[in-house]
Amino acid sequence: MATAGGGACKFAPLFRDALRASRRVELEPVREMRAMVDGLLVLAPPSSTGMDSTGGTDQCFQQDIFTINEDGTTASRPWPDPLFPLILVIMGTGVSILRVDSGAPGDFVRVGGTACGGGTFLGLARLLTSATSFEQALDMAAEGNASNADKLVSDIYGDEGCSNLGLPGNLTASNFGKLGEMNCPRCDEKDLARALLQMVTQQSVLLGSAYARMAGCINRVFFAGGFVDEKNQIARTVRQGMCSVLL
Repeated sequence: MATAGGGACKFAPLFRDALRASRRVELEPVREMRAMVDGLLVLAPPSSTGMDSTGGTDQCFQQDIFTINEDGTTASRPWPDPLFPLILVIMGTGVSILRVDSGAPGDFVRVGGTACGGGTFLGLARLLTSATSFEQALDMAAEGNASNADKLVSDIYGDEGCSNLGLPGNLTASNFGKLGEMNCPRCDEKDLARALLQMVTQQSVLLGSAYARMAGCINRVFFAGGFVDEKNQIARTVRQGMCSVLL
């Protein structure tokens, strides 16, 4: 049985005890980051990874990457050509950012990350709202308005100032910035959940973008992990169309 993640180490003795009756079952830990990279490369067309030694074509490969538009609809994207180097942002409890340099086994490096991830969203959501689970917090966020808590660029400069600066007025200037004002508008827990979800997502987008610029691959940023799965449509749209999502 192949296992990955923190639980593969922390709970390994429990698994062994539970499976002791079947002597043919053994745990085989795998390195999580290596598994994520390998999974991406398995989905990619062989010619993109340099592993197409059969002389065949890529037509049998299904389209596995897409972006999420602002209206929540999906839009298929072709695999980048060239594919490498690429940035892979893995969003789970925390966030790890990998630079993958080729399709060769192990040819990647963790270039950074942040502790502001899915665990942050759930922990603060339970503190700030009545949500007790990730799903409940997402449901709240879906009905909230982050601008009731976040200070936007337009709140600081006004519409004319934003035009002079060349910045969109709806750009977040300060996460939860309005909560520090004496005349702060009334926020409910749904607004707080939405603002929190956007804050966590924006951190990873900004970091992923920065590392991609350093690597010269701004058009080759992939997001993966439990935080951006099918249930979390909002986090996917917050990425503002700058990256591809890996299923």
